[in-house]
Amino acid sequence: MQNKRKKTIGIIGGAGPMAGVLLMQKIITICQKKYKCINDFDFPKIILLNYPFAQMLKPLSFEQDEKRVAKQLKEALDFLNNSGMDYITIACNTLHGFINETYRSKLIDLIRETKTFILEQNLSKVLVLCTKTSKLKGLYNFAKTKFLSPKDLQWIEGLIKKILSGVFSFQDRRCLKNFILSSIKKDPNIDGILLGCTELSVLMNNFSRNNPKIKIIDPLEIVSNKLCKLVFNKQEGE
Repeated sequence: MQNKRKKTIGIIGGAGPMAGVLLMQKIITICQKKYKCINDFDFPKIILLNYPFAQMLKPLSFEQDEKRVAKQLKEALDFLNNSGMDYITIACNTLHGFINETYRSKLIDLIRETKTFILEQNLSKVLVLCTKTSKLKGLYNFAKTKFLSPKDLQWIEGLIKKILSGVFSFQDRRCLKNFILSSIKKDPNIDGILLGCTELSVLMNNFSRNNPKIKIIDPLEIVSNKLCKLVFNKQEGE
């Protein structure tokens, strides 16, 4: 591996910061476990850009400047593209609602990869846990998804803010688990739970390993596997 140029990965983080860190950690872990990377030179080059994005969780309010967020995202994408990254991804579901279409072809799209995964799993109904902005922009609005009521959405956003501030606890994880179980009890057709905000991925990291009966769909897990497959499978034929 040492003499071959590896494909490079660029991650747009900062929304929030720990979600970008978690995605990078997942990529490194997959490199170790699946692709047997041991030495430093076995791993791909990865740039994690922690960009301090403007407010994007208060839609339809004067505090949210959508043009500013879109401009910042363009700046982040330009930075990674100009840095020579082969593959770029965004460690935030909500930010995908601000992508300029001319940039979409350069991305390993978190939303698109997750939709493909859900369809491949043949799930009947997927409950989407996301932000108000993601819901309004219809990021996961397709036939097999179910969204939260306004009351439940408000509760989820409160939980997301706790995770962003770093004050969440094991009790918060237990509360979300109970919420998920209660939602499934109310609607037994739900056979998948989508963590439609990567802050929830931070809270529920490795949750499925200890709770295999609950089908948790984590976009960060999906995109990390996709990126590693692209990096290492491309190399094999070179």
